[in-house]
Parts: sequence; structure tokens; C-alpha cells
Amino acid sequence: MHLSVYEQSEIFRCAFLFGVFLGAFYDIFRLLRAMGLDSRRSVFIEDIVFMSCASLLCFLFAQVTVHGHFRFFTVCSHFLGFAAYRLSAGLVTGFLFKYFGIFFKQTVKMLNEGFVKTASLCGKFSANLPTIRRKADFSQPPHDKNEKNFQQF
Repeated sequence: MHLSVYEQSEIFRCAFLFGVFLGAFYDIFRLLRAMGLDSRRSVFIEDIVFMSCASLLCFLFAQVTVHGHFRFFTVCSHFLGFAAYRLSAGLVTGFLFKYFGIFFKQTVKMLNEGFVKTASLCGKFSANLPTIRRKADFSQPPHDKNEKNFQQF
């Protein structure tokens, strides 16, 4: 299949923009890592998911633009677009994700501590519940001592 220079330049530009899109898509996984999913297993799974999605999307891109033919310049353009995003906006988002991750971890820690304190208070309350019920039971007639004190007023 023969492509004119104009068609090749249009495909190159579209592939470059698609590479930028893949870079932005990768930022989703970077955000997950910043939020705490950064163990070896989760990073491995995230990378497999990203590579699978990216390869499927690149295949579909090739099907749509060059009718399924392999063109080396489209692959190069994908990489150039991805690299351009990572070296421009990707640096800014990485910097922001770092601080967002710190904020997220501290917020989760604070909520967890509040939940633990609330649960311990509920535990203390439930342990003292029979005593509280006994003291708050007003259906029983008052004792003589309380009755005398009540009648004095």
C-alpha cells in the first residue's frame, strides 16, 4: 500500500497525539502508585495492564489509520509522543502526584486513627452498657432514701 507524503505526515501527527494520550493514560497508574499501590506485585500487575491496553490501542490505531499494515514511523511517533508528554506535562503531574500521594496517605492515616478511637469508645460503651442500663432503669420504684430526698423538694 502506497501512502503519499501528506498521508504519512497526517498519520505521523495522529500517532504522535496518540502517544501523548498513552502518556496521559499512564499517569493514571502513576497516581495509583502515589496513593500507595506501590508494592512489587501491584506494580507488576499495573504494568501488565498498561502494556496490554497500550498494545491493543496501538493495534486498533494501526487498523484504522494504515489499514493494518505495519509502519515503522507510526511506532516511532507513538514513542515520541509518549516521551514528549513524559518530559513536559508528565514531569508536572509526577511532582503533583508525589504531594497528592503524601496528602492521601496522611488523610487515610488520620481517618484510620479516628475510626480506631471511635471503635474503642464504642467498645468501652458496650462493655459498660449493662451498668448504664441498670442505673438508667426508671421503671423500678425508687429506694426509700431517694424517695425521702425527692419529697423534701
